[in-house]
Amino acid sequence: FVFEAGGRCIQAEYGALTNDTISVLNSQLSSLNEISSISGIAKIVGPGKLSVRFYGVASLAGSADYWILDTDYDNYAVVYSCRKQLFAHSVNVWILTRERDPSEDIVKEALAVLVSQGVSLNPLTVTNQSGCSDA
Repeated sequence: FVFEAGGRCIQAEYGALTNDTISVLNSQLSSLNEISSISGIAKIVGPGKLSVRFYGVASLAGSADYWILDTDYDNYAVVYSCRKQLFAHSVNVWILTRERDPSEDIVKEALAVLVSQGVSLNPLTVTNQSGCSDA
């Protein structure tokens, strides 16, 4: 189950619930041009480490560990997740930015974090953020 598959205008909103719990709301325009969203909760389990669990059908997958590899607190955060599954494992990486169209310098800085941590840049997919409403 990958929420982002085929979507565009993907955005994530986070909010503090308690000292160690964060609300998560991911939304997108689906491949059918319909707004879809998924919500969940993230628990802080250590410095830069979260355990994220989504609600609904996605809850069947259980929780996933998200590691914040780096952030400059103003422009970007680089997030890594590796998860063992029955016969394989999955690796996900997100470069989260505050702007839909971040500067080339911000993207290069975030990519350099992945390279310095030995994370492969292949395949890395850029989310289509064109024609998005910022409402």
